[in-house]
Amino acid sequence: MIRRFLPKGISFKGLTRNKVKRIQEFINTYPRKIFEFKTSREIFKEKTFNVA
Repeated sequence: MIRRFLPKGISFKGLTRNKVKRIQEFINTYPRKIFEFKTSREIFKEKTFNVA
């Protein structure tokens, strides 16, 4: 999924913290079919809530 933002062959060296945070936000809030269209953030919250 990261390849949507950073094509293969591109160096990660020049990435700013802000750019990384934007990519991270997109990945964590992107609904996925495998999770019944929930986001990975929602799944994480569900799993950590059930552990506590």
